[in-house]
Amino acid sequence: MRRAAWTLGMLALGALPVAVQARAESARVALLPAWVGDHPRFGWSGAWMFPVGSPYEIGKPGPEGSPAYRINRCIGGHEEGGGKHQGADLSCGHGGDLVRAAGHGLVVKAEEHGWNGGYGRHIVIAHRLVDGGLVYSVYAHLQDQSLRVKKGQIVAAGQPLARVGRSGHASSEHLHFEVRLAAGQDEAWQNAEVLDPITFVTEHLPVYEAVRSADTPYLEWAECSALLASADRADFTLLRATWWQMLARAAKQSRDDFPADSDGVRRMLIGEGVLDAAGSSAPPDTLTWAELARDLRRLKKVGLMVARPPLTPAAHRALCGSEFDTPRPTLALDQLAKKKGVPRLGEACVALADLSSSWDVTKKKPKPPAVQGPALPPVATPPARGLQASGEVDSHPH
Repeated sequence: MRRAAWTLGMLALGALPVAVQARAESARVALLPAWVGDHPRFGWSGAWMFPVGSPYEIGKPGPEGSPAYRINRCIGGHEEGGGKHQGADLSCGHGGDLVRAAGHGLVVKAEEHGWNGGYGRHIVIAHRLVDGGLVYSVYAHLQDQSLRVKKGQIVAAGQPLARVGRSGHASSEHLHFEVRLAAGQDEAWQNAEVLDPITFVTEHLPVYEAVRSADTPYLEWAECSALLASADRADFTLLRATWWQMLARAAKQSRDDFPADSDGVRRMLIGEGVLDAAGSSAPPDTLTWAELARDLRRLKKVGLMVARPPLTPAAHRALCGSEFDTPRPTLALDQLAKKKGVPRLGEACVALADLSSSWDVTKKKPKPPAVQGPALPPVATPPARGLQASGEVDSHPH
């Protein structure tokens, strides 16, 4: 979506937080890492979800019995000191619940300490839109010592980020949630235009699949990754045109624009080394397992720039075992090529998800045996830095 398309639901705000107004921070310094460059190597953001409570609707309980959240206030309300509120305050009456990423993106800020202009402990994520634009999402007043992500990390929609708290300028436990539209990749999130975050997420929710299946989380992941325009039924037969569009969005490449026709997408994939020119000239009809396995083999060499779905490795391996007779189908592509029948859309999403990360659990190295020797005198423990007797993190910025 372009800036002109968001005139409704947006509000030009007056004053920014005190720290943002400071002259030392007035320069438009890019928060995207220097290595991102003109063509960021992290994937696109398609569908979005709400970061607390129900992923699909404000006011309903969330997954695993998490409570429903209400909107205490949204953008435009007056703040103390003359400013205006720049996000949505989401609350359930207490803190400690998980805060999830609202969309696929790249963490550009993860502040674990300090006041930070009233935001307290907060996270900022950059999201590439399918039209080439850039949006930031902001999660503020997070609970102390609860951040689970670091700057430079790629995250998926629904991935846990931290927990609801009251750090910074907050009188009660709640999540302060912002969505900001940047004018360009060099615009810092503090200077980007404020959007109504509830309206933005509502208009970008994934298509709810009426018939839920084991593949549904993978279809939603594909839609949030912009691999699919909408999450169709998991049991739909996979067509070549759909598969090529998925490959184009998943593959690590340097293009922001994509051809509208399937033949143009095919030529683009050939140029990027994802498709073989000799073996991809068939008309856009049903794909075969042999073709899917061949394309996955080449995609594995090119690389992907999508985040792994926020599912446990055990659950993923169990599903792959039931659908592909192997817990890691992309490690058994010869076996996958011999699978009977034709690929379904849900199976293609699971296979791409399997390729997106190792899904392996890192085994802890055994500790070396303790060396017996003479007892050493006790060492005085240095005082904790930045902690008060109450356990609260020092409010001064670090």
